[in-house]
Amino acid sequence: MKNIFLLILLPVCLFFSCGGNRTTSEMMDRAEILLETNPDSAYTLLNNIETPDKLNERQFARWCMLYCRTADKLFEDMLYTEQLDRALSWYKNHGTAEQQAWMGLYLGRSYVKDKLFIPATKAYSDALSLAKEKHLYNVAGYICSYMADLYTYTGQRSEERRKYEEAAEYFKKADNVRSYAFALRDVAKTWAFDDSLSVALRYMLRADSIITELKDSTGMSSILNGLGNIYDLMGDVEKSKACLWESLNFDTVYQAHTYLALSDFYYNQDNLDSARYYLTRATGPTANPYTSVDRSYLGYLIEKDAGDMDKALSYLEQYQEKKDSLYDKQKQVDIIDAEKRYNMVTVIRDNEELLAEKQFLFALAVIICLLLVVGYQMRDRKRLLEINRQQQFLEAEEKRHKEQKGELEGRLRKLTEEMERKEAAHEDTSEYKKEIIALR
Repeated sequence: MKNIFLLILLPVCLFFSCGGNRTTSEMMDRAEILLETNPDSAYTLLNNIETPDKLNERQFARWCMLYCRTADKLFEDMLYTEQLDRALSWYKNHGTAEQQAWMGLYLGRSYVKDKLFIPATKAYSDALSLAKEKHLYNVAGYICSYMADLYTYTGQRSEERRKYEEAAEYFKKADNVRSYAFALRDVAKTWAFDDSLSVALRYMLRADSIITELKDSTGMSSILNGLGNIYDLMGDVEKSKACLWESLNFDTVYQAHTYLALSDFYYNQDNLDSARYYLTRATGPTANPYTSVDRSYLGYLIEKDAGDMDKALSYLEQYQEKKDSLYDKQKQVDIIDAEKRYNMVTVIRDNEELLAEKQFLFALAVIICLLLVVGYQMRDRKRLLEINRQQQFLEAEEKRHKEQKGELEGRLRKLTEEMERKEAAHEDTSEYKKEIIALR
């Protein structure tokens, strides 16, 4: 009865203890399904998982991977380095080489966000070495691209170009045509910044022909914008203007940076009216936080050259205000981010302490159970020894009794024979009869 109760209780305890983990796994399953088609919903689902740092190592690593993949699609920030380092440790022991490479890339990007360039370079380099060793060319291309971005921060132009060229080669091997075109675009930008405009134009035209075959409107808009800027630097006014206008046709949402480029183009041509007109159009949504700042500064230059000092002063004040606002916003974000990081690290430390306490209690329970089992076995062994001793004693007594019985039966048989012999000889047999009765 006792064993039946334990067998019933154990599955019930396991069911209730795993209920939360089952719900979390189901949410991550739905997020993974939605990741490609509806990343916004996937991002919401992953953010709705409460205290992910309290998940077990396997589930936490999976949550980190899904979160970073979704954030990458939505241009959101990566997780904190402490979280990604924990996830990478699990993937190194239990994951595939591709999972390790991707997690190393995400870890490097998180380090870059914290402006920790040396740890970022190490994370990128380790991930790239693994990707090259396992012939994971697609992830190797992305790692090289982000390494090139890192060299942009440090101002190492030749290293930046080298990494973009490596990225292009890896994307070509992986047959990732779209990313290959963007890598060529990025190589062209590095040559343009070094005033090698003919080389830059050659790379950008190759990128344009590839992206045009894909009929990717967003990519075409980006590359046409780059072509327009290169033609502008080369002094080819008509081609520059045509490319910028065509760029507007392909991207009807993020047009602010292209209108700003047109305004700058007409400003350089001393066509202040057109420059002023396109400046007013450069107010739409943009992913670049500096577009609004650059717009105010260009407005200041236009109005100053036009001789309208009041408007020029107004634009200059807006420029200074937006610049300070952007700095304050970034500073505020850094403070909020530092507070979130502190809270997250505190949660991780508390979880580690709780895990250590659980492990201690589990070990203590195991030791107690082992002691109970050993005590029970010793008691049972003692009982078995006592039973065995008694059994041996009984067997010895039985053997002794059998021997005595045999001796008595032999003596009885001899007396009976002797008595029968005496009777046959008509002799007195009373003594023999008494002895036989006694023996019986």
